[in-house]
Amino acid sequence: MTVCIAATCKDGLVLASDRMLSASHLDLEFDHLGIKIYPVVPTVAVLSAGDALVLHDILIEGAGFPGQMQQPMVSAIAEHVRQRFVSVRRDLATQRLLEPRGLTFESFYQGG
Repeated sequence: MTVCIAATCKDGLVLASDRMLSASHLDLEFDHLGIKIYPVVPTVAVLSAGDALVLHDILIEGAGFPGQMQQPMVSAIAEHVRQRFVSVRRDLATQRLLEPRGLTFESFYQGG
């Protein structure tokens, strides 16, 4: 179980997380020196929970286009991370489930 905490204080936020990493498709779980807090821009950070390898691939890239903006809105960063998450999960599902069976998402939805 992942623990991620964000608390407000007088001067901003305090963020904390545990250090247990898991990779569900490898049935692997271990303590790691890394953290689950990814700074995106100076005023925004993302706390991660779930499959550590997938989330790392998404979040290590930073904010992408919102990070290039002067003062990106949190909603723009959240939407970008959401889109990246959906894309990575779709790619993983294609690689792990569909391609070994000679399918694509299109052929699967057409009754493959």
